[in-house]
Amino acid sequence: MYKSFFFLCHCETIKWKDVIAPHLRPFMIKKGSERIKKWMHLALFICVTLAIIGASGPSWRKIEEPEKILETPLVILLDLSQSMMAEDIQPTRLERAKFKIHDFLEAKPGALVALIGYADTAHTIVPLTRDYNIIKSHIKTLSPDVMPIPGNDLEKALILADTITSRTEAPGNVLLISDDFTETSFGHIQNFVINTNNQVTIMPMNTVGGADVPAKRKNQVLKDSNGKIVRSVLDKNILDKMASLEKVSISALTLDKSDVALLAKNISKNLEFKEDVEEKENNWRDDGLWLIVPFAFIVLLWFRKGWVIYGVLIMVTFSSCSEESKFIDLWET
Repeated sequence: MYKSFFFLCHCETIKWKDVIAPHLRPFMIKKGSERIKKWMHLALFICVTLAIIGASGPSWRKIEEPEKILETPLVILLDLSQSMMAEDIQPTRLERAKFKIHDFLEAKPGALVALIGYADTAHTIVPLTRDYNIIKSHIKTLSPDVMPIPGNDLEKALILADTITSRTEAPGNVLLISDDFTETSFGHIQNFVINTNNQVTIMPMNTVGGADVPAKRKNQVLKDSNGKIVRSVLDKNILDKMASLEKVSISALTLDKSDVALLAKNISKNLEFKEDVEEKENNWRDDGLWLIVPFAFIVLLWFRKGWVIYGVLIMVTFSSCSEESKFIDLWET
């Protein structure tokens, strides 16, 4: 490459000699130092080499991407069917459930919490929030009367809960507070934990002895289509089957706050979820920018006296050293 530059510069000198009068040549063309020329050729060669290498994007280090830290959400499913008005748990099953939710939030689980009320239909009462006072104020007015259709459709409630938790890639937690546990509800919960990325904690609001389900009219009990009194009883066999499912746990009801305090502690302990970062093929750091430092240093040398003109002449020679070139080519670049 050095020889090429020298040849080009030599050709340039010959062309100018052909068009400058002999008596003016000593004043117009002055032979420079060969040593300086060699250093300039070397500097230009290094400068172009650094520019090419830097533009190609050399990489020898991988980019270390931090793990994604996601927050696990919690959805509370509160059964608002008529059976929750039974009084085998004082004052009523529903009122005790409200107390438990209040105490659970007082224990400060730290997670984003949403509240869903369901009967034959499911409704989001409070979306995911960290302001627990909003949930506390809403649960005070909840009763079966606020539901548009009476019944107990757990499947709809679980679908709505999955819609809320699926907004994040972290696994969700569902706290189910209900008194109705049958083979049908077992199937719904089983499908839910298998097909979604959620865990379910069940807090049964029922007793083995059970109680008659009160009707909406005072001092009356609810009867089925055959005229028999509807009685709600806790089926421990179904509850044991649910506890055997993976990602399903049972939180036994206690008279004090120890049950919800333990639940809040477990939620807080597993609040953060770290997502594994997939390794990408182009996950390399472009270190070509470091070559800007020596490149800029060499370019600064061109501001020395005579270097810029000499560099321009070198670039001109690429297009003006042919035998067919004419006088006008001297002014073209």
